Amino acid sequence: MIILCKCFHSKYLLQAPLSAFAYAIFFLLVSTASANDRSITIKSTADESRLALVIGNSNYANSPLKNPVNDARDISMALKKLGFQVIYEEDASRRSMDEAIRAFYQKLRNGGVGLFYYAGHGMQVNGRNYLIPIGARIESESDIEHESIDIARVLGKMEDAGNPVNIVILDACRDNPFARSFRSSRGGLARMDAPTGTIVAYATAPESVAADGKDKNGVYTKHLLKALTIPGLTIEQVFKHVRNDVITETGNRQIPWESTSLRGDFYFTTVKKMDRCSIECLADSRTLEELLSSSKKDLVSYDTLKKKGRSGGSEAALVLKKIVCDFKGIEALLQEQYLLNQDESLRQMQSNTAKTRQKYEESFCELNR
Repeated sequence: MIILCKCFHSKYLLQAPLSAFAYAIFFLLVSTASANDRSITIKSTADESRLALVIGNSNYANSPLKNPVNDARDISMALKKLGFQVIYEEDASRRSMDEAIRAFYQKLRNGGVGLFYYAGHGMQVNGRNYLIPIGARIESESDIEHESIDIARVLGKMEDAGNPVNIVILDACRDNPFARSFRSSRGGLARMDAPTGTIVAYATAPESVAADGKDKNGVYTKHLLKALTIPGLTIEQVFKHVRNDVITETGNRQIPWESTSLRGDFYFTTVKKMDRCSIECLADSRTLEELLSSSKKDLVSYDTLKKKGRSGGSEAALVLKKIVCDFKGIEALLQEQYLLNQDESLRQMQSNTAKTRQKYEESFCELNR
């Protein structure tokens, strides 16, 4: 294998065989970077596939609701502006809801981010949560399973799709309109644990009741619509904003709640500072071995800063900049050698280096907001 020893932008390439030392340090560098990668934020991007199923049910024969259809329409429009493809249903029968869930699952299998939003009547029976369609004929507890939609089924289909991020938002914690017909009835929805890669958000805490709202939108969705448009918030921060605003408006009578097992950060709206955040690296005449050795030392330094809880300061930013510049140099050398020798192992090394460098560059830009 051939490797370069050159200055950036030089027209003259000095070639030398890649030494055993360079091989060893490269793989050590990759393993060190991989260990650090686990604590680096992986952001969702505007390029990812985003799919939502939005359902709002208001026109119940027994105990109609004022806000859910308005809520669903406004959430649908907001999500479309945020890059979601939306499957939409309002005042849906059980059959319509079932068909929408199936269509949602089929499209979600293509990957990306999945979001399910429901506004309308919901209830818990024997610890299970159900969404109530329009036209449901529920006279007793035994009817609920056959006349409504078990939320566990929605969660199950989203989990079966195998995509990395799923979001479930339930503004369905109103009073149970069939409570008098049930042997045992509890208010609100029961607590559910979110499957891996999923966050479940409730309009209020488990077994509590949410307000339908006096205005166009319900209290919860009104504040959710505002929080969705705030740039740069992780999804957890979005729901924290909603919780604080709802608590303030309702005087602590309604406290939104979430269950999450998300593994990375998801952003509805990202701050486009990455377009303006650039790291300028000076011309560098170091060899590949020197760049690899420098990167290894800086990766260890950055890992030490993280362990000491100092990964958010100017010292960390300086180390991150050095790592990025070293990686850019390594990428350039590997890319040029690939073009010269058409060695696929070089191309793979260059690709892996670029991916790792991008993550550290994002971390640097986060520190310099």
